[in-house]
Amino acid sequence: MHRSNDYNWLLLGSVPGIGHSRMRVLIRKFGSPEAVLTAPYRRLIETPGIDRKTARSILDPGLRTSGFVEDQMKRMEQYRVRLLTFLEPSYPVNLDHIPDPPAYLFVRGDLVDRDRYAVAIVGTREPTPYGRRMAENLAGELSARGITVVSGLARGIDTCAHTAALEAGGRTVAVLGCGVDRVYPPENFKLAMQLVELGAMLSDYPMRTGPESVNFPGRNRIIS
Repeated sequence: MHRSNDYNWLLLGSVPGIGHSRMRVLIRKFGSPEAVLTAPYRRLIETPGIDRKTARSILDPGLRTSGFVEDQMKRMEQYRVRLLTFLEPSYPVNLDHIPDPPAYLFVRGDLVDRDRYAVAIVGTREPTPYGRRMAENLAGELSARGITVVSGLARGIDTCAHTAALEAGGRTVAVLGCGVDRVYPPENFKLAMQLVELGAMLSDYPMRTGPESVNFPGRNRIIS
């Protein structure tokens, strides 16, 4: 996708009141973020879920945070991050079946077609030795059979699952509750860099977003 298109997606996403669900509805109706941002007021308020206040916000250039978008674009270039939208063929088909699917994802690394065959392995940050062995065995066996292991890069079970998948020569994807330019916990930095080379890190949270606790339920819906 061209960078100018990325800009328009992020610009629409910066409008107050526009979340992923509303964005998907609007894009499906108008075809592109640019078309939404220049749509007639009357057609906007005819869209399910779009009230007058939201329609006015969409059409008011003063409510679009272009400075935020420009910063996002710079960070994306710096960290080699791409924006993957739900209109693209490479968008994970499994995400269309979850509550509130993201309109776009920030992707650091590569998603490939075989990632549709994936199993999530998540668990406690303070596992027992038995728990660690089971996570490692499951991730290793799945990877050996061509199944992508999905987890959250957290301490404990998540770390075991990602590590075992990589050691088995498989693919693994980390879904973050922060921006993909952040690595949390910091001791997983080396693991994260391996993930970027041999799998992917992804998030629907903007660049620079910190690992706040309120973000993790949203992260978990993507892992699921």
